[in-house]
Amino acid sequence: MELTLAVAKLAASDTVFDGWIHSFGNYVPRRSARKHRNSAWSRAVIRAKHRYEGVCQVFGHMVADHLMQLLCDGHQWVVTHVPAEQDRGWLFTDMGRCATEMLATCIWKELSQHMDVVIEPLLVQTRQKIKGQHQCAGTAERFANVQGLYALAEGKQVFGRRIMLVDDVMTSGATMNECARVLRDGGAAEILGVALARTVHPASSSPLGQQS
Repeated sequence: MELTLAVAKLAASDTVFDGWIHSFGNYVPRRSARKHRNSAWSRAVIRAKHRYEGVCQVFGHMVADHLMQLLCDGHQWVVTHVPAEQDRGWLFTDMGRCATEMLATCIWKELSQHMDVVIEPLLVQTRQKIKGQHQCAGTAERFANVQGLYALAEGKQVFGRRIMLVDDVMTSGATMNECARVLRDGGAAEILGVALARTVHPASSSPLGQQS
């Protein structure tokens, strides 16, 4: 309860990455222990990754409140999530429900009270990554590491649909861009990305997502 109340006091930064991904704060990795502990946003994101329902609900309300100001066009939107990594699924999944799915569900529940929105798991991960994204040397290697990693789930159609793609933490944008590529190749009319936070360099506190 105390943690949930603390998260509720966080203010979204309303930052936008690359024009189509909306992120709401900065995440300091736990390898920078002191800066991570001193970042309320970073600690809250970790709780969301571990599926603390109260924290996910607060984030869902925060994100939905921001998006409702953007999506007043009368069109239906489909909320979907970046699939959990198969090689680390034991950490972030519970009976098949991963952290990003829980976050997407919380955002959808909030939005559905005010607009035409549905939720569907549209994407699947087709294989394990060669290495974790955090093990990649730079942006180019991060993008190469996820190339061809995702596909549309069996029987899913996205042609002409407007899709909201939800992830928890974005570093280079490689994962979300690869997921978006699959959706665009399937004919999606519009894609809007949502990430709770962008990873920052512990030394400089500059968002990694802004680097080339």
